[in-house]
Amino acid sequence: MKTQQRYTAEKFKWNFTKISLIMVAISPAFLLGAGNRPLGLIFFMGISPFFALKKNYDFTTFVLLAFCGSIVFSVGVINFETVRWSTVLYTLMFSSFYIAYVNSLKSGSMQISEFIKICKFILLAYFFTLLIQQFCVLFGLPIFNVSNYNPSSPWKLNSLAAEPSHSARIIALVMLAYVMAIKIIKDSQILKPSQREQMLVWFAFFYSMMTLGSATGVFMLFIIILYKFGKFNMKSFVLAFATILIVLSFFPIEQLNRVINLTISIFTLDYNQMLSADHSGAMRIAPLFVLFNEVKIFSVNGIFGHGVDSVGLFMSNYISGIEEGTSGGGLMVLWYEYGVLSFALFSYFSIRTMYIKKEPIFVLIWLIMVFIAGVNNQILWLSIIIYTTLQFFNSQMCNLNLYSSKNAD
Repeated sequence: MKTQQRYTAEKFKWNFTKISLIMVAISPAFLLGAGNRPLGLIFFMGISPFFALKKNYDFTTFVLLAFCGSIVFSVGVINFETVRWSTVLYTLMFSSFYIAYVNSLKSGSMQISEFIKICKFILLAYFFTLLIQQFCVLFGLPIFNVSNYNPSSPWKLNSLAAEPSHSARIIALVMLAYVMAIKIIKDSQILKPSQREQMLVWFAFFYSMMTLGSATGVFMLFIIILYKFGKFNMKSFVLAFATILIVLSFFPIEQLNRVINLTISIFTLDYNQMLSADHSGAMRIAPLFVLFNEVKIFSVNGIFGHGVDSVGLFMSNYISGIEEGTSGGGLMVLWYEYGVLSFALFSYFSIRTMYIKKEPIFVLIWLIMVFIAGVNNQILWLSIIIYTTLQFFNSQMCNLNLYSSKNAD
């Protein structure tokens, strides 16, 4: 019996990396709590510290630990009168989950071929769930795995995330990882997915992005096509542009106008114009511009922050139409609430973990998926985990190619 339990524990430990990827990318409706909190992922993160005890941490891990220490110091020593430990604990859980994942990844628990298969599984799971939901709507049946559904927009379905916009971003992230991983093994002896298999994945990706109705998804689709079919040359640009026109034909005219107006208003750098163009869409961007004017460096609050949830005390004064206590502002919230040191440490950590040599596309992904997202955001951590994985495999393949070249000489 003990031998069987030990075997089961070892097997789970060996599969921890693969399970982690699936857990952070998929949030079934029955595992969502209040405020769309991914309860399944939270439970899984709760056991992750048992996999984070390995002592051979790299420099990036120490930066993340320093970030964790800085927010605990900020709320526990400087701003203890405003502390809400549940928010801080959530951040610490994400951080320990990341450390556990990296430890497991570096122990050799997942090969790049397995990573590609997991990406394929996630993309097909989103596709088939969305397809089932659409059939439910078409035939007037109870919608499978439904979350945040609005009957006035019957075809905006959540698939396997909390809402359609979340699904679009997750699908785009995983598809980009799939494409980049195949590119990494291009010149190696590792068995690549067949052309037929890749076409199936691409079809699932296109169908999902075309029918989810997310503006962010359309932009990500444009970027992924450019990345896949060339280095931003004219041919790939025309192909991407033509594809986007086809996708946009599925969008209601009113929604298209809001997207276009919001895009134009962003260049004015005036958050009031952004809110006028598309209030819902601007809520991801406008709070950033509010906080740009509020943060300081050379003061106690600038260095150590104003305390947890302090952004919610004034954001509704600047942005109309939101409830009092509503927060927002992406990583700038870190600066305002925990101080410039915490902001700098997390920014450095996220950029360093997502940087892949000769892959400038990471800058766009960092801006879209990390900078404008909150630190306690599931998609932010999915982005960091995926790019950390790609960075690890890319380094492995570069070392393997270098070793092969030396032997050949």
